[in-house]
Amino acid sequence: LAISIGRRFTTFENESEMTLIILEVILCFSIWLAQVFLGSLLIVGFQRLIGAHWLYHIESRLRLFLNFKFLMTLFVLFLGLFYLRGHLYPWIDLSQVRGSFAKNYFTSWFFLLRLFIDFSVFATLIYYLKKQVRGIGPIVLIAVLLFGSQFVADWVMSLNPHWKSTGFELIFLVSSIVLTYSLAVVSMTEKALDNEMMDIGSVHFSVIATWTYLTIMQLIVIWSGNLPDESTWYISRLHTSWKYLALFIGIFQIAIPLFLLLVRKLKASLIATRRLGFASLISQSVFTFLMIEPSLHPTGFANVSGLLIFAVLVFATLWFYSQRLRHE
Repeated sequence: LAISIGRRFTTFENESEMTLIILEVILCFSIWLAQVFLGSLLIVGFQRLIGAHWLYHIESRLRLFLNFKFLMTLFVLFLGLFYLRGHLYPWIDLSQVRGSFAKNYFTSWFFLLRLFIDFSVFATLIYYLKKQVRGIGPIVLIAVLLFGSQFVADWVMSLNPHWKSTGFELIFLVSSIVLTYSLAVVSMTEKALDNEMMDIGSVHFSVIATWTYLTIMQLIVIWSGNLPDESTWYISRLHTSWKYLALFIGIFQIAIPLFLLLVRKLKASLIATRRLGFASLISQSVFTFLMIEPSLHPTGFANVSGLLIFAVLVFATLWFYSQRLRHE
């Protein structure tokens, strides 16, 4: 359906171009699913750490993502992407990589080994979460911070092998929390107690504010440094047609939610909370798309079909998720 709609707006030069676009969208969608999974691990791990009763309303909506079937689906997707990495990642040609350490780091066997290690750790965390092991909360948080950062560096940052950032992994993981938290808020069907709703809204404000702070501070630090390799990541997103997606995120993820979540009556309202959560959910999904696509097309937004296919996949997943929740 998305491809058919996209053909009305875009003319493909050949079938290989359409195949490449679909492959890029699958990468974006796989990263989006990985964010949902990592965000669920972090939120549930935090709940196990502090034992907050009001956070149970959020945790209960995330159990569908913390199972071995969902993890295996993710693993198969990334295994397929590894097989097709030559169409997406420039480091497949080691001559494009600088430094002996980077050349060894991006060898195929070592990259595949890291993929197996990451998912083995994630599977172990799910197993012990299901066993309700005492003290598992801080272990989950530390493990996701370590191996989640490794996962981000491999699958997202390596799209620009010469770009380095010590804060991007943290931005990605906080973005995962915002995305997953917003998804849980949108799926809430029963209003919690007034004080619990206030807590849910306050945490929503906190995670959005944290993500905003980290994102803007990284921009300021990199831009003030004026280093070509580091600034390139932002130039392709802020000085080309990709800037309109960045503007969309600035309005619907930063300006509107942060302002409205300061209003106590809105935080106590289930309807308003769900609508703000939906705005954050869509904005963070666009942010995921914006993390990937400009690295593949740095000159600007060239094809609307990719965004349409990605949107269909995301909304189909949300529909399937809502249907599963109804049968829980």
